[in-house]
Formats: sequence, C-alpha cells, structure tokens
Amino acid sequence: MTLEIIIIVIFASAAMLAAVLAVHNIQELQDTRIRRDEAEERNYSLELENEGLVRRIDELKLELNAEQKNSKELRRIIIDYEIAANSQQVEPEPAAVKEEEILQANAKERLPEGHTNVISGMPYTTITDKKSEQWALQLQAYTGKYGIRCYFDGDRIYFLSAMGSAYGRTIGDAFRVTLKCGTVLYVMLGEFKDDGTDPNFFGHPTTHADGYDVTCVLEFIYDAEHINSKALQAGNFCNIECFGGLHGYGGDIVKIEYLGRRWEP
Repeated sequence: MTLEIIIIVIFASAAMLAAVLAVHNIQELQDTRIRRDEAEERNYSLELENEGLVRRIDELKLELNAEQKNSKELRRIIIDYEIAANSQQVEPEPAAVKEEEILQANAKERLPEGHTNVISGMPYTTITDKKSEQWALQLQAYTGKYGIRCYFDGDRIYFLSAMGSAYGRTIGDAFRVTLKCGTVLYVMLGEFKDDGTDPNFFGHPTTHADGYDVTCVLEFIYDAEHINSKALQAGNFCNIECFGGLHGYGGDIVKIEYLGRRWEP
C-alpha cells in the first residue's frame, strides 16, 4: 500500500469519526432539551400546587370573614325587625339590580360554546410596530417557562397572550383563566386576535388533534428560540401536561375572570 493510499484512508477514517461524534452530540443536545423541558414542567406543576394551597388559605380567610359579616348582619336584621315591629313600619326592599348591569359585570367571564382545549401561539418577533403598546409591553417582558413571554407587575407573573375582543381591547388587561384540569393561569392581553371589533369574538375556530372542532381562545406569545418542544411538536400548548394534556378535555377553559388593567405604557 502506497503512502498516498494510507493517508487517504486515515483522512477518511477521521471524517467518519467526526460525523459519528457530530450525530452523537446532536442527540445529546436534543435529549438535554427534552430533560430540561420535563424538569421545567415538573417545577411549574409544583409551583401551581403551592399557589393553589396559598389561594385556598386566602379563600378560607374570606369565608371566615364572610361568616363573621353574616353573623353581624343577622344581628342587625333582628334588631331592625324588632324596631319595625314596634313602630309598625316596614323597611322598603332594596332596589333590584338592573339586568343590563349584571350582563355588563359578567361580560369578561363569558365563554364560547363547545371545547376550548387548544392554546396556540405567535412569535413575539411578529410584533414590529415600535410605536404600539404591544411593542412597549414586550420591552418590559421576558421569556419565561416553556418559552412563553411573561410580564411581572411586582406581585404576579402573567403569560402574555393574544385574545379576542369579547374579553378586552386594551393592552395590559389581565385575566385569571381556570382550566378543567384545575390549572389556573394568569394571562395578560399582549396582542389582539384578528377579529376587527366584534364584541362577541371569543377566538378562532380550529380542529383539535383528536379531530373535533374547538375555539382557540388563548394564543400565547412565545420566543421561538426557547419554545417547549411538546408545544412546538403539537402546535398546541395544551400538549404540556399542566395545561391539560393533548388528549382528553383537561385543557378546556371553564372560567375567565377579568382582573383589571395591570400594565400601562
């Protein structure tokens, strides 16, 4: 074997080894990313459980305060009744709340009919108008769990999301969204869905991976470089277990509560 052939064989072997190492390194990077996503998901689930316990304590405190208030109110009613009986006067009934006021109060809590277990997404880089409130909010936001853009107001972390005009037309409006699986999301309006000004637009109709029709109410604003691999694969953040899981109806929205505006430029 000549020297030239030996050199060629050596270079060929080195190239093959480099290719094998490259494939191995790519696989390790993919495995590391998957493990990171799973660790983040477990950590977020624990945070949700802790937040649920804190919320339950607050609810119990409110229930106790309500019971104490009811007790005082009952004593007041008894005294008022005795006074009215002695004076032969009847207290007038309080004015009924107007139906339109009730509808207005509940306007932020309405839900579309049918299933809502699709949470789609949009890259934050699609927001390009530097004079818009959407852009100003992104300048104060950061990339959080699962690659979702988040805003921290000093008290709570909100997932930035595009929503329909049935819920709000003001950037910075905040909502508490409860999923059927029990997960509670705090969401802030960071972009408008393409719905014009229709006050009854809840979200875009789409088809679930299982084949049935759904309404996409939430559209998370995300960082394409850090998006969770499960969400990227399915095109649906509900593929992540804490958001309901891709299959079944755990990701259906059961309640949306308006919390007021939590950000202003």
